[in-house]
Amino acid sequence: LTAGVSRITFVLSKYFSQLLTVILGTMLYLGSTFVFSFFKYGMDNIQVGALAQDIVFATLSVSFCISVILSLATILLISFNSSILATIFIAIYPMLIQIIALITKWSGLKYFDFFSLAQNMALNDLAGEALIPYILISLGLIACSIVINAQVIKRKEF
Repeated sequence: LTAGVSRITFVLSKYFSQLLTVILGTMLYLGSTFVFSFFKYGMDNIQVGALAQDIVFATLSVSFCISVILSLATILLISFNSSILATIFIAIYPMLIQIIALITKWSGLKYFDFFSLAQNMALNDLAGEALIPYILISLGLIACSIVINAQVIKRKEF
């Protein structure tokens, strides 16, 4: 760590830089989709304001859900110094959650299915008060991962 920077500050800055990267990447993807669709299909009967609002909402919801997975993968990255393990976790996590949900039929597992959450938010299948437990669990996992990462860094320094 750089002198004068606390572990929590370091982990928070790492999280927010990942979040910013995901937001910009998602915005670039959705924005380029809009531009290419414009050239192919034109702008007939499209409300640009509503479309822009949908793009921003989809970007933020997808980015938030991806950031939860990235924060969990960062625990593996910092704990085991293995970017391969973290990458495999990111790829396997959504499938593993779905498989466990199918086998166990545990309804509480839906709160940890972040990729389906992003899709449900984008399609307006979940809105309002129904989102509160999902958001609270996601924020809780992000907060826990930040604290765990700071503790792992602290233990590795000694």
